[in-house]
Amino acid sequence: MLAVRRLRSIAKMVSNAVVDSHLHVWRKANDAEFRPHPDHPPPENIQGDEDFLLSEMDNAGVQTAVLVQPIVYKFDHAYIGSLIKSKPARFVGMALANTSSGPDVAQQQMEAIVADGFRGVRVNPNLLTEGETLSGPTTRAVLRTAAKLDIPVAMFVQPVHFQDLKDVLATSPQTKVIIDHFGFCRPVGDDDHFQILLNILEQFPNTFLKTSAFFRCSNEPYPYKASSTRLQSGTIQCKSSNASFSGLRICTR
Repeated sequence: MLAVRRLRSIAKMVSNAVVDSHLHVWRKANDAEFRPHPDHPPPENIQGDEDFLLSEMDNAGVQTAVLVQPIVYKFDHAYIGSLIKSKPARFVGMALANTSSGPDVAQQQMEAIVADGFRGVRVNPNLLTEGETLSGPTTRAVLRTAAKLDIPVAMFVQPVHFQDLKDVLATSPQTKVIIDHFGFCRPVGDDDHFQILLNILEQFPNTFLKTSAFFRCSNEPYPYKASSTRLQSGTIQCKSSNASFSGLRICTR
């Protein structure tokens, strides 16, 4: 009976945890231990290291954060890897899939980073091999490998990628996929990009929408009314405003 009570107590604590599903961290450009990629220096005059993040998390009552590999380090995961190992109760890692050198390299990298403790990978279409689209062989390999490793794939996609996204999802419908940042569906005239995205979500039940980065999909300044209205009016249909948390649960399982 005592064990049952303990399990119930743990379950309640986890269900009440506050988790930030999407954060980037970086150290200064001159950091001796973790050097940024030469083509992607960190933002100047903006603090982004782990100590600052932990302080902000504590102030906001956030127990855990999903650290998404920043472009600052491109495919070098040493910094994020060190954080998820040193503070596993505070940080969960989502790697950046190396899609720049073909399917075999992507698969090998994914297997290595999962063995190193990462819980998911992110695909950035801008980093694909030159001439390859999101529906090409490399992303297909990423999805197949993710299903085998039982990890989710986050998609850093915009409306221009939606047809390729739909095509590649059809090749691996069992893979859990998270669409980042409302799919960058910023209101533009009468365009129905957001509805197209919702239709994709309906068609592929293992695909989730992360309702993050409100500024990415609003033409107005803070508090980004267009993004808020989408949630409040229920236009996310069956995915609702819990889509972000659904994706989060996958990353931190």
